Amino acid sequence: MEQITIFCDTDDFCKAYEEYCKDKLLMDKEEVVPRTKTSLSEIMTILIMYHLSGYKKFKWYDTKHVMIHQTKNFPDLVSYN
Repeated sequence: MEQITIFCDTDDFCKAYEEYCKDKLLMDKEEVVPRTKTSLSEIMTILIMYHLSGYKKFKWYDTKHVMIHQTKNFPDLVSYN
């Protein structure tokens, strides 16, 4: 599966999930998903791609693949540390 397809599907899911949570949860509606530099859909896409990659440790995947080859696709990534 292509990374763009995974990201689009994940982004659609995350938007629907956030709307669902805002309607159903009793907590402050602005705090459903914490705000970070990297969006929830970007984080989830990286995790899905990790599981499809064959790497055995996420730290290796992040430092040896994502931080080197995916910085143009995810410009606001934070380092693993």
